[in-house]
Amino acid sequence: MYEPKSRLPKGFTLVELVVVIAVIGILAGISIVGFSRYQADTRDARRSSSVISITEALEKYYDVNGEYPSCSALSATGTNVSQATLKGINQSTLIAPQASSSDTNSIKCTSSGSILTSSGIDFFEYQGDGSPDCNGSGSCLQFTLKYKDEGSGTIKTISSRRNTDIVTSGATSITSITAIDFSQVNLSWSSVANASTYTIQRATNAGFTTNLASATTASTSTTITGLSYGTLYYFRVAPNSQVGQGVWSAASSTTTWSLSTPVGTATPNSSSQITFTWPAVTHAASYSVQLASDSGFTSILYSGAPTTSGSLVSTGLTPGTPYYLRIIAANGIYSSSWSSTVTAITSINAPGSYTISSSSTYNTLTATANSVCAAGTTPSYQWYANGSPWVNGTQYQTVGYTIGNGSSVTLTVTTICITAFASSTGTGSSNSVSLTWAAPTASIDVVAYRTIAWSGTCPSGATSANFFWRLSGGAITASGNTGGNGSYSNTGTAWGDGGANLTLTCYGPWGSLQATGSATYGPGCIPTITKAQCYG
Repeated sequence: MYEPKSRLPKGFTLVELVVVIAVIGILAGISIVGFSRYQADTRDARRSSSVISITEALEKYYDVNGEYPSCSALSATGTNVSQATLKGINQSTLIAPQASSSDTNSIKCTSSGSILTSSGIDFFEYQGDGSPDCNGSGSCLQFTLKYKDEGSGTIKTISSRRNTDIVTSGATSITSITAIDFSQVNLSWSSVANASTYTIQRATNAGFTTNLASATTASTSTTITGLSYGTLYYFRVAPNSQVGQGVWSAASSTTTWSLSTPVGTATPNSSSQITFTWPAVTHAASYSVQLASDSGFTSILYSGAPTTSGSLVSTGLTPGTPYYLRIIAANGIYSSSWSSTVTAITSINAPGSYTISSSSTYNTLTATANSVCAAGTTPSYQWYANGSPWVNGTQYQTVGYTIGNGSSVTLTVTTICITAFASSTGTGSSNSVSLTWAAPTASIDVVAYRTIAWSGTCPSGATSANFFWRLSGGAITASGNTGGNGSYSNTGTAWGDGGANLTLTCYGPWGSLQATGSATYGPGCIPTITKAQCYG
């Protein structure tokens, strides 16, 4: 009988194996993801618990100290934090779940912002009030504690329950205030604990209501710029923290630089030079000088380039002329006001050595001074007759002096050089001139018995002379004219008591001059000047 072959059991096909493996992989993946999520949740729970514990420890620290610990205190390594700062906290609480195995404290400090990321290193971020004291070894007025949450992929934040007012840290005081130029002031002040920045206010009045401006800096010194020239400013400083502003310091004031108006002095040191000097002006870097021929400075003769010296010599000037000078101080774009105008008149040199020339005609002396003055000046003469002032003025270079008969004169002169504004010192003449003019003389006298004679002289230059004689008062009366010396005799008649008179008239270009003579006599006597009684 025919028997069929037995049927063998079928195996899995390749497709079925692939499906099975895929299902197993999916199940395994689900298990792994679920386990990873479980682990992340566990770590998140640990982080949350640790942060809560740290937060509570920080609040207890505040209860004791009135402030929160500094960054350096919280970020210390080892067991210092749990022993000295967050007393009683478990050391393991300070270690983040995914921290390095060598990490003994996962608290890290930042001053602002955040450096913690959900995918980065696992630690607890402690952000204080941002002040140097908080970031260093001082204290913090507040804090924010951050940690990463793996489950949500976010950064969780817990803030301090209390904030300490910066006022409790005290006030600052201005320690230095100095104007350093025309628009800047250097300002320094004392630091205040937990101050993250400082606000500086400036104003032009002590009440800080006029031209008020503010600036903020993290430093304890600053340079205030953009100020006005020569202006009094008041400054005050207040500390700032993240929880508010502190107390204003007492105000201090200073004045920005200014250039005071120079004071100039002008001194003429010759007939063509003037020296202009001035004392230094504080903060001045240069000076400019103007020289003009009028006080309104419409005719400027010189406008000096800036100079740092304290003097300027102007040359080539006209003798005996007034000049007007002023000065201004400068430094960069800043300048003072013009100084008061000062006036200086150049000196005038006296004439050099000179002489007097002269000529005379009869009774007139003509004298000329040959003194010469510098260009631009005029000579003026002072004549002296016999030592006493006679005539003066610019028109008296040549003078004529007429004297009477029997007189004499000596002329001298002093010359000065003048302008409308000045004069030189006087210079005496190097010699003098003189003239003496003799007076006519006439005499009548006895030259023999009963004989009279007359004689006389005329001044030099006489062209003619007339002698008129006359006898009177006695027994004899007689008279006559002669052109020169003469005599008269009478031997036959007694003369009697009488006298004789003589008049001499001299004629010349100057006119006529007279001289007289007289004598007395007795009868028969030789006439004498003194009357004598005799009989003969």
